[in-house]
Amino acid sequence: INALKPSTCVYIHIMYCGVLINLSDCPRRCQCVSTTIHCNARGLRRFPGTLPRNAVTLLIEENRISSVSFMLIFNNLNTLKHSILFNLNRFQISSQLPPLNSTHLHTVILQNNKIYNLQLKVFRAARNINFLNLANNRLRVIRNGVLSQLSGLALLNLGHNNITRIFAGAFAGLSHLSDLYLHNNRITSIPQGLFTSLVNLKQLRLDQNRIVRLTDDTFLRQTFLISLNLANNNLRRITSATMRGMASLQKLLLSGNQIQSLDSNINPPDTDCAKYIDLSNNSLSTVRLLTFSRLRMLSKLSLDNNQWRCDC
Repeated sequence: INALKPSTCVYIHIMYCGVLINLSDCPRRCQCVSTTIHCNARGLRRFPGTLPRNAVTLLIEENRISSVSFMLIFNNLNTLKHSILFNLNRFQISSQLPPLNSTHLHTVILQNNKIYNLQLKVFRAARNINFLNLANNRLRVIRNGVLSQLSGLALLNLGHNNITRIFAGAFAGLSHLSDLYLHNNRITSIPQGLFTSLVNLKQLRLDQNRIVRLTDDTFLRQTFLISLNLANNNLRRITSATMRGMASLQKLLLSGNQIQSLDSNINPPDTDCAKYIDLSNNSLSTVRLLTFSRLRMLSKLSLDNNQWRCDC
């Protein structure tokens, strides 16, 4: 297990109003008040030992922790009786992420690290996580089965990584996922059926990638999707068939692509509730009169900075 480099901020919050901590169980060099363990600015260089089982909040900011073992941290978490928020933001975690062996985790924040690989069983015992933030790491591939144990996951942030490939079954089993962030990666294509299992998805970010085309069934089962961001990709064409299945779509962002043409009827065939469409900064030269005719709820349409042919 790789050692962790010095960090200034670690925050672990256990969402529970529990029994007061016995002062004799308080970690050395820390102070325990009510259900909170105060270890801030204590000059600590390693994790402060075993946590009292009734701990609710652990504050461990502004220390010099430099050799924290992940397994030591997670073994401590396993002794706790209550759900926790686990934040290792900017903790300089490198290489692979070791298994999260705690059923008490509900929120895991691991952004701003150097994680490049997720092992197949990394979340096997952490099935109660509902918020997972892995943004700003070095992930390249999301494989089948890595996330499948997280059946209760509601939000997944994989933005600002180096992802080039997502396997078709990578999100299988995530039927409760409502927010998925895949922005600022290097994705060039969306495999068929990638979003099929995400029947409750409401917000999807795919902006700032390198996507060239979308198949007609890409969003087929996203009946609850409200916001779709595809800005700043390499898309050349959008058809009504591409939008098929998104019966609740209200916000569609397509700015900064290379779109040259639109169908005569761009709106999703299953809905007329789109309120905001952004097609600015593309390569459009003409738009047919009926293109947006069925969008009765449309309140904002951005078409600026295109290559309009004004010869009428």
